[in-house]
Amino acid sequence: MRTNYDLIAPTYDDQPYRLKSVDEHLQAFVAEHPDIQGLAVLDLGCGTGNQLVANREAFPRALMVGLDLFAGMLGQAQKKGGEIHWVQGNGATPPFADESFDFISNQFSFHHVDDKPGMLEEVFRLLKPGGRFVMTNVCPRKMPGFLVYRYFPGVRETDLADFMPFRDIARLMEEVGFPQVDVELRRWHHDQDLRDFAAWTKQPHACSQLTAI
Repeated sequence: MRTNYDLIAPTYDDQPYRLKSVDEHLQAFVAEHPDIQGLAVLDLGCGTGNQLVANREAFPRALMVGLDLFAGMLGQAQKKGGEIHWVQGNGATPPFADESFDFISNQFSFHHVDDKPGMLEEVFRLLKPGGRFVMTNVCPRKMPGFLVYRYFPGVRETDLADFMPFRDIARLMEEVGFPQVDVELRRWHHDQDLRDFAAWTKQPHACSQLTAI
C-alpha cells in the first residue's frame, strides 16, 4: 500500500468519475434470484462508500456493509449513508461469519491487497451458497497507450507488478473453489464537459499538471 488514503480522504470525491450508479452486476444477480430473502451485500475496499450509497437507493431493505482499511475513507462514507454498516478492516481478514453475504463486490482496489490469495479465500468463505462475487479493476497490460505510461514508463512497470493478470486472478479463484469464473473485458471512458474539466484542473489538490495539459 503506497498511498495513505486517510490523508486524501477529504478530497477523494472531488474527481467526477467517483460518482456511482447502481451496480449493474448486483441488479443482474437480484433479477436472477427474485425469491431471495434478506439480501446481504458487502463491498470490500468500499472507500468513501459511493457504490453502496447508490445501491441502497435501489435496494433499501437490503443489508449493506462496506469494509475499508482506512478510517478516513469510512468517515467520509458515514456522512453519506448512516444506515449502511461501515467497518474498518483488512479485506484479507474480514471480521464476518461464514456464509454471511449473498453478493460481494471489490472495485478498483484488489491491487492494493498484499495477501491476494488470502482475500479470495475469505470471499469464498463469506459467500452464501449460490452467492456471487464480482471484482472490477483496470488491466495495465491492455492499456499500452495510456497517457501516463507514455510520459512515465516507470509507472507502467510498477502497475504491472501490482496488478495481477486477470487470467491469474481467475485461476486463483478456481483454486479457492469458485465453481464458475467469468472474465469480461470492457473499454472504460468518462465523458465530461470541457468547462467542468477546466474548473476541476484549477483545484491544486485535484490533479497533476500532466492531466491539466
